[in-house]
Amino acid sequence: MDFITADKYCQTYGGHLASVHNGFDNIFLVDQAKKSFSGAEMFAVGGNNLQDHKNWTWIDGTPVDFTDWGTYEPANADTQNCLHIDVVKAQWHSADCFVAVPFVCSVGSTSGAPPTMPSGSTTAGGGPNFPTPPVGNTPAYQQASDYFASVINTKVDPCDDFYNYTCGVYNLPMTFDTAQLSIYQDFYKAYSNPSSSAARPIKLVNTAYSTCYSARSNWNSITGDGSIISNLVAKFHQATQFGFPLMDKSVADWPNATQMGAGLGYLSGTQGVDTVISFFVDTNWKDNQGSQPYLAYIDQPVLTLSWTYYIGGTWDITKKSLSRYVNDTFQAYAQLQNIALDQTQVQADVNDILEFEHLLANNYSTDATTRWQMLRSYNLIKNSDFTLKYSFMDINEYFSHLAVYAPTVIAKLVDPGFQFDLMEPDRLKDLDQAIKNSFNGAVKPRTFYNYLYYRLLFANSDYFPQSSSKRYTPVDIVTNYEYKKQVLGKPKFTESKKSRLERMRKFENRDLDEISMDCIDDTLSYFTDASTRIMVDQVYPTPDSRNTIKTNVDKLADSIMIGMQSMIDGLNWMTPDTKKGAYDKIAKLTRNVAYPDYVTNDTALTNYYTELTDFDSTTDYYTVLGYLSRFMTQTSLEMLLKTTGTDRHDFNGPAGIVNAWYQPEENSITFPAGILRMPFYDPDWPKSVVFGAMGMVAGHELSHSFDSSGTQWDGTGNLNNWMDSLSQVAFDNMTTCVINEYNGFCPLDPAVYSPNCINGQQTVGENVADNAGIHSAFRAYKNAVDFYGEDPRLPGSLMSQFSHDQLFFLSFARLWCQSTPDPAREYVQILVDPHSPSKYRVFGSLQNYPAFR
Repeated sequence: MDFITADKYCQTYGGHLASVHNGFDNIFLVDQAKKSFSGAEMFAVGGNNLQDHKNWTWIDGTPVDFTDWGTYEPANADTQNCLHIDVVKAQWHSADCFVAVPFVCSVGSTSGAPPTMPSGSTTAGGGPNFPTPPVGNTPAYQQASDYFASVINTKVDPCDDFYNYTCGVYNLPMTFDTAQLSIYQDFYKAYSNPSSSAARPIKLVNTAYSTCYSARSNWNSITGDGSIISNLVAKFHQATQFGFPLMDKSVADWPNATQMGAGLGYLSGTQGVDTVISFFVDTNWKDNQGSQPYLAYIDQPVLTLSWTYYIGGTWDITKKSLSRYVNDTFQAYAQLQNIALDQTQVQADVNDILEFEHLLANNYSTDATTRWQMLRSYNLIKNSDFTLKYSFMDINEYFSHLAVYAPTVIAKLVDPGFQFDLMEPDRLKDLDQAIKNSFNGAVKPRTFYNYLYYRLLFANSDYFPQSSSKRYTPVDIVTNYEYKKQVLGKPKFTESKKSRLERMRKFENRDLDEISMDCIDDTLSYFTDASTRIMVDQVYPTPDSRNTIKTNVDKLADSIMIGMQSMIDGLNWMTPDTKKGAYDKIAKLTRNVAYPDYVTNDTALTNYYTELTDFDSTTDYYTVLGYLSRFMTQTSLEMLLKTTGTDRHDFNGPAGIVNAWYQPEENSITFPAGILRMPFYDPDWPKSVVFGAMGMVAGHELSHSFDSSGTQWDGTGNLNNWMDSLSQVAFDNMTTCVINEYNGFCPLDPAVYSPNCINGQQTVGENVADNAGIHSAFRAYKNAVDFYGEDPRLPGSLMSQFSHDQLFFLSFARLWCQSTPDPAREYVQILVDPHSPSKYRVFGSLQNYPAFR
């Protein structure tokens, strides 16, 4: 049919050719078209410019508030006046209105097969004469109906495999990625139309984005001459006088204490590279409202990869891949400097570096299970006492180089009476002795110096000329996670930007190409609060919209907290005194919703960024990133100068990410604006869907205050275990049960991967939070129904058959839908990630919950 005839056909069913108003709907339509229009390259929707051959409209009269045109589109305005969507790339094209292609109608109901019924089901004649439940037909209800119906596989028995019943037809990356894409689109719109009258921080964000895009579009213009890498090495040598034996054939003994302090401090403070010791700033874990509310923490070694990669049989898999990366890093630098290497010597040095990291992980680092107990890591020491106990490193030299970007802090750090924390004093003493005796001959000085230069080069590998560094496969054990330092809190290995963008590439369109997403990601990482302001202006442009989102989510959080408290009421293994501690945590919980209020105040936001060095469009992007890194380091270190208590309302993250988090050292729960949207939240959805999705997220995060880590912290965020011994024994028995249960989930082939099962200890905190979260969310949902009454059912021949209790569990499982994961990527996840793979988050939580069974 042509365009007009197709729309008339849609009208016979009470609708029109479909309109598209967001990226999620666009992807959904393309996904459905692939399944319904076999062999078709394009399909038609209701977009057209037939009225004036200029302005595009939707035939159903709804506003054009979203576009996804392909390159050089729309094309000829005289002959191509109707909108077709590419089935492969999901991009829009202008087309001849008289070309017959498949088309999509938008009507008032959704078709689909009914859910499978248990075998042997019967219906008694006559029935109970109950009224038919009403069906809601609002746009939000229709959206929710489509959201579920598009991926349900009714051929699967939900009692046997609820995950594949809910997600069986889903073939995209995770639901979280879909939401993140819509956020990227919001930022892209904002960066495409910068305001000339915006506050200074907003102008700097926009400049950083445009500078990034120009640089990334021609990255070789930044890196081609290799000067960045050469200068990094030269500056490190100048600061430390360390030779680079593999490259310059230098021979030296182990560095003395002054040199050691300078070298380790320089790498950590200027490059964010922690090596044989690590450093971070966090709240004072035992006195966050005292005169020293923030502390400096020195911790155990940080290696190229997370500790788990070096342990047991995993090392056999890690070693081969890591060897290639170390070797390639040295080869790239040698090529840049025109140095001819002895390849036998190169491999010998690479092997020595690998053995050094393996030694640090196994002999000078504490295992992750032991480190769950936080009190053992709180060990205050004065500057002067450190010097007496540990002679391998001059602590003042270390602090002076570490704080080079925060000179006002140095005097405090080097004061003999300055107190800081040693996370692992016994391990540090072992390291102190080992360095003094050359690790009993197991590690040569040559290896140590080569190692420091390798870590410097590896951390800056993005700045090698493209011709002198090899390209790697997208899924890689070395590059999927990266060490990330925060302004506040323990650094950790998180999914790398490379890995995130690799997944997001499946959503790529003309506007949001990989470079756009890369640069938007940078603005979120480096401009936490300024990027938040941009998102607030884009998503919540009016005071009413800002008040509404905060009020609605606060009410949701209230409901979850009541549900959590009712759960605690029913725990017969928890003593009355321990319950008081639990109630105190709930009562004193700080809730951060959507965004920090101060970011909407131009003066306050500008004051926050006062110390950030100015830059403009003529500043090269490497320099811009340097300014931003310095500002973040300075901001972190200057926390140590505060004397009036911690800010428990600190979001400690940008609003533009799809996540939520609990911070035990502040007893705060944060719901950034990024997660307060489809498909996690819409206040116009039925309560069952809202509580199954966003309610579950809230319950999960609140439950972290009662997991194996959270129970060690009290209501004000101090390290103070409020659980008595009787309750602790029962709690430990419960967590042991959860650990053993998840240890039994084995997603990988044991002939290929070791380990092949989920690490129940590593994931116990998240697993307990999943299990408790769904309990509290379901209780909150039921309380809301008791108070407000039942909602209408969802529309559609399929979705109208589900009760709201069923929709609650569908909503929970739908959050974790994703296409079948790559085994190599899943292997990296079970090695590093504290979260279980998506499917097992659903399996584990539901098989433990009687309300589902």
